[in-house]
Amino acid sequence: MRRDCITAAACRAFILVTFHAVALLSPNARAESLEQALADAYLLNPVLNAERARLRAIDEQVALAKSGLRPFVTGTADTNYVNQNSDRSGLGGVDFGAGGFTTDGVTHPRGYAVQLQQPLFEGFQNLNAVRQAKAEVQAQREALRSVEQTVLLDAASAYVNVVRDAAIVRLRENDVSVLSEQLKATRDRFEVGEVTRTDTAQAEARRSEALATLAVAQANLKTSRAAYEQVIGHPPGNLQTPPSIRHLLPQSLDEAMTLGDGENPVILTSVYNEEASLYAVEQIMGELLPEVTLEAQYEKRYGQSQAIDEIETTTVTGRVNVPFYQGGGVAARVRQAKETNNQLKREVEDARLRVHADVIANWGILQSSGPAISSAESAVPPTRSR
Repeated sequence: MRRDCITAAACRAFILVTFHAVALLSPNARAESLEQALADAYLLNPVLNAERARLRAIDEQVALAKSGLRPFVTGTADTNYVNQNSDRSGLGGVDFGAGGFTTDGVTHPRGYAVQLQQPLFEGFQNLNAVRQAKAEVQAQREALRSVEQTVLLDAASAYVNVVRDAAIVRLRENDVSVLSEQLKATRDRFEVGEVTRTDTAQAEARRSEALATLAVAQANLKTSRAAYEQVIGHPPGNLQTPPSIRHLLPQSLDEAMTLGDGENPVILTSVYNEEASLYAVEQIMGELLPEVTLEAQYEKRYGQSQAIDEIETTTVTGRVNVPFYQGGGVAARVRQAKETNNQLKREVEDARLRVHADVIANWGILQSSGPAISSAESAVPPTRSR
């Protein structure tokens, strides 16, 4: 049976068939329910937690993209110590007498400044960067949902596998017990001459075969319990036979197809990835358009000289940057981004076709499960007693 189901209907079909098979073998009620096991897997599974961390990291791409739309504000400050000593003796051919003319002075020039830079128009690059980031977040959310489906399907499979294998072990143990009693009775009859040694040898062979089959069943149970702990996060306890979920399934193939087209995370992931690539094209094309930036600065200086105590300056600048020629690099990147978008469009089509194929295949499995279960029930022999 396929483990890589990628539609909700396919996963449900797989679980339904397995549940019915387990119900034939597990008549006893158990304490731990399937719902509890799925909840534990949802909270504890390391693969899911890793994907959640990946989504949180990608979420920050939106904040990073939005930062390009906001102003940049910086501040600077400085302080200095200046000791000036000037000797102007004989300056310009003028004799100032003995010792000339000397000036000395110590100043402490200092000040601070605040600069603001606000992009007004950048060819819609930042706007398209925000849209691209949001589409990428949506794609990652759908990717997380796909991983959730896989993990929950694995958890349900691990759960029913443990229930099934535990029931098989009990059945094999009962076979060994019954055949051991039959072997004892055959030996007793051999002692009184009612049967031959051949009958005794046949009884011993049947018991040995049952012991070997029991060993295989016990090994399978250990494997299933290990898989359960890996997926769900703790060893299995007393597991309860899962109920039927037929009422949750689509009632027709058309309904299953509609669910697959509208809700399948693989399709939606490819759709959002294609959308993000389209915004990437627009963002690169924006590099061919002018950029308009507003710059403002306020600066105040103190102690610049002994004659000037304070200077205050305010500057506002509008800056326009027009790209005329960029060596053809931007045009090449635009063409490259467009081809990436074409590739992702084809991947959307491929995802839809794969989902449709999986829905049809698993719908067939679901439809055939009813007759298969009925046939299995009719083939079960009456319970043997000791």
